[in-house]
Amino acid sequence: MTAGFTSGFDIQPVKGSRRDVVQIVSFGGESGVMTAGVWCPEHDLRKTIVHPLTEVDPVTGEVNHQSLKTNLDCIDDVRYDV
Repeated sequence: MTAGFTSGFDIQPVKGSRRDVVQIVSFGGESGVMTAGVWCPEHDLRKTIVHPLTEVDPVTGEVNHQSLKTNLDCIDDVRYDV
């Protein structure tokens, strides 16, 4: 990304009572709903784990975008935090 913007995937945890409503993925030791995001340089990412598009999951050996392709139902929209 240019101008200091960060792009990648964020995985948000899902409450147990909602697990039957949404499709959950496991990637990089996290489980939850995977969403794509673009963050501006001013966005504080200290509390957010951003998985780069090319990150390889040590367990499955898959790359994020490969996991996304096989789990397209888990992506309802693209979130832009700018």
